[in-house]
Amino acid sequence: MLVDFAIVPGLLLFAAELLVLAGVGYLIARVALRQTDDVLALAQGLVIGLGVWGVIVNFVVYLIPGLAGALVGWVVVLATGAGLVWHAPDRIRLQPRAAAAIAVVALALLLVTLAGRQLEPISHTATQWGLASTMRAGGLHPPQLPWHPGMAAPYHYGFDLLVGFLTPPVGPDPALVTELLSAYVFVSYALIVGTLLLRRGSWLGVAALAPLLLAAGTQTFLGVSPGTLQVPVPAGVPAPGLRASLATVYVDGLGAQITVPPNLTFPYFPLAYALALVVLERAVHGRAWRWARPVALALLVGFLGLVDEAVAPIVLALWGLLEVVALWQTRRERSIRGGVVQAASGPVLATLLLATGGGVVSGVLSGGLGGGLSLSWIDHSVLRPSLASFTALAGGVGLLGLGPVVVAGAALLLTRRDRLCVALAAGSGAFVLAALTLQFEHAQHDVARIDGHARNFGLLALLLALSLRLHDLRPRWRYTAAAVIVALLTWPVIVTPVRTLSTAVGGGVQLANAEPGQPGRRQAFPRLDSARVAAYIRDHTDVDARILSPQEETMSIATGRPNAAGFTQAVHSTASTGPEYMDAIRYLDPAAIQRLDFDYVHATDAWIAGLPERANHWLDDPRLFEVLIRDGSDALYRVRPAFMELEAAPEPASYEALRRAVPPSATVYFAPATEELHALRLASALPHARLVGELYPGHISLRTDFGVEALGVELPSLVIVPLWFTPSMFAPEFRQPVWWNDWVAAYSPDGAVEPVMPFTPPPSPPVSVEVSDGEVMDERVSFTVSLTTRDTDRWNGQDWFVIPMDTRVPAYPKFGGPASVLWMAGDFVSWEGTQRGRYEFDPGSGSLSARSNDGRATVLGESGGRPLGPGRWTLVLRLKRAEDKGSYVAHDEVGFIPVLQVEILATGAVTYQVYEGDLGVRLRP
Repeated sequence: MLVDFAIVPGLLLFAAELLVLAGVGYLIARVALRQTDDVLALAQGLVIGLGVWGVIVNFVVYLIPGLAGALVGWVVVLATGAGLVWHAPDRIRLQPRAAAAIAVVALALLLVTLAGRQLEPISHTATQWGLASTMRAGGLHPPQLPWHPGMAAPYHYGFDLLVGFLTPPVGPDPALVTELLSAYVFVSYALIVGTLLLRRGSWLGVAALAPLLLAAGTQTFLGVSPGTLQVPVPAGVPAPGLRASLATVYVDGLGAQITVPPNLTFPYFPLAYALALVVLERAVHGRAWRWARPVALALLVGFLGLVDEAVAPIVLALWGLLEVVALWQTRRERSIRGGVVQAASGPVLATLLLATGGGVVSGVLSGGLGGGLSLSWIDHSVLRPSLASFTALAGGVGLLGLGPVVVAGAALLLTRRDRLCVALAAGSGAFVLAALTLQFEHAQHDVARIDGHARNFGLLALLLALSLRLHDLRPRWRYTAAAVIVALLTWPVIVTPVRTLSTAVGGGVQLANAEPGQPGRRQAFPRLDSARVAAYIRDHTDVDARILSPQEETMSIATGRPNAAGFTQAVHSTASTGPEYMDAIRYLDPAAIQRLDFDYVHATDAWIAGLPERANHWLDDPRLFEVLIRDGSDALYRVRPAFMELEAAPEPASYEALRRAVPPSATVYFAPATEELHALRLASALPHARLVGELYPGHISLRTDFGVEALGVELPSLVIVPLWFTPSMFAPEFRQPVWWNDWVAAYSPDGAVEPVMPFTPPPSPPVSVEVSDGEVMDERVSFTVSLTTRDTDRWNGQDWFVIPMDTRVPAYPKFGGPASVLWMAGDFVSWEGTQRGRYEFDPGSGSLSARSNDGRATVLGESGGRPLGPGRWTLVLRLKRAEDKGSYVAHDEVGFIPVLQVEILATGAVTYQVYEGDLGVRLRP
């Protein structure tokens, strides 16, 4: 174990915080929630304290922001603990042996889990640490994403709140606290499950079943799921290869897509499951009604809504159903009116907390996140089977993958009368239905998360059911059944994580802050180069002051100040820079600074050196910018009002220049092949124009669709394509871009948009192509292609394909996409100089032939060879670059050159247009 003794005081303070919260959680479990089992109360208290403190702080910081609000939260929680001790001192007695036992087990599990945690990178650091720093600094609440100030974050920030307010002022930084807290949360979850299995069964059930928490199926975010569990089963007569297959199952292991342990990189998932287990277990067994019980459970559900927006409403619904069932069964023992009030008090309070607490649930209910939810049947992917899957192995053995429906159904068959098992199984079923019917247009991939919740709720139900059944068996049968469970259910799915955990433990635990460049997968907490500048920003600027910085994410994480670098139209939960920020950071554009309302500029010498000359003059002008502090290569400037009023022509390469050049009447077409982020920036820069084509904002969870329409028959005023697409389909006078940057180019095929940037073609492009001598004969077309290569390292492969052209511009396909209807092999090779080829294209047979000098024709390989039907089609020459990646060869498209257009009428008549001309070809970097 590596310990940095310089941070030990801070580590001790952090440990004391967790111990105090665990102690208060124990008191709440024993007194308010009437937990009679002291060991289970200790395990549940580990997350009860976190949840209650977290939800209290979440509401307090609305009025008292920052660390002062967190301190008030501590006062409230400690006062609550003292009140519980005063109110019921007889209920908090704890056997020293039980406390010592759970402390030893918890510490051992914590060290093992932390060792595994430090093998995995921290996920979504810009979002998590940005939110944590914003809340800690005292920013507006609910917290706002640093790159999009002004709107509540569409993110589950409960875990980030804990990191932000539990990180000590000295010692462990937020990165180390994230590692420690992630391990603490998983250990708490495992202890809750283990103690439930123990109290409802025996130590044998814990030993046989609890390790299933390490199974691959418990990893919530799985793109491809083999099922909740995988069971080896006979698949025929034993045959050669059986020994190798069994070795694969029992020695090599089945888990391949898991962290160690699962969900350690997404700690809000185990925290959500732990809170859900506490709420449901107490809703089932804590029947004696006191005002403290519904309040405590409502607080836990309220914090659960900040941890995971999908689990919270399901748990709330299950709690409400449990209260209804309990009310019905005790209807003769209490008045209906009083019973209804008591039963409804907790769920109603929890609903109010979810609606007003902030986070995703509040945003959806208030409409602040823009909706995007719809119900429709989804063709459930075979990659995530709800029922079962089967994989045949050699030797007559196979793997039966059990989906959540089968697992939850088995739990119901085993223990239909156990309400906790029934509630968990019902929750699994609800998530399966949601995965099949619920669509969220802003994050369609989140269906994998819903599937994961279904798997985990089903597994928890099965664990409890099997534990109860094992306990009911006679001893001899009990041991036999446990051995079968370990052999068929447990060991095959945990052998891989167990082996990886052993490697992690061998590597040890590092109780030290990670440093930049350190070997391994630990992540250092981002810091500005100048600690003085960072301290000045924290101490002398308002918490909502917007700061332009070339290190936008690092600046916000280090200071808690917003960087306003995102898209201005709508909030997005993944850090991406919008067009205004790009103009501001590249050119110090006054219009961009004004649009984003920056108050300060954090500058580095390297950034200043890359600015245009006039931007350097502006920074040096004290009437426009005031230097507040300079330290080494870092400086902080205040933006003066004179600069905010400055009117200057934008740089031609800026988005602002294109914005001004495109008239409101223009139609802008986005080709599907345009890289998503660059297309989004252009769409965001041109909100006044009519946008058509395809635009996919899902990868950054953007909460808007920009109103993009389908491309019609009209010729667009502006066509946006990747820079390496050759505009041979346009008239020769419109084949030069009117605007471009390093990745995209904008063409005006009808001249409606005047050139924004003066075009100077490169003296020697890496590749140039000339199509000439087009000739039509017998419903075929022949043409000559001359390909000149000056840089042989940029491409080394070539082919041809045909794409549909239903409109007046080709629907350029995405790279690697399935848009082509015909594919033909290439015959050009990459060598320096010029190569010529004479070709014949026959749409009737769907073939392309290359003619040699002696007139012989060679049909190039084609996919399917089917004839083209009525419509418009484009034949495209594609240049590729093959790179050896070790285990495979990657073929990247680097050039895209339309050669000719074919139009086939319903009558069978064929017309052609050969795109003749000589063009320089830009290649994809």
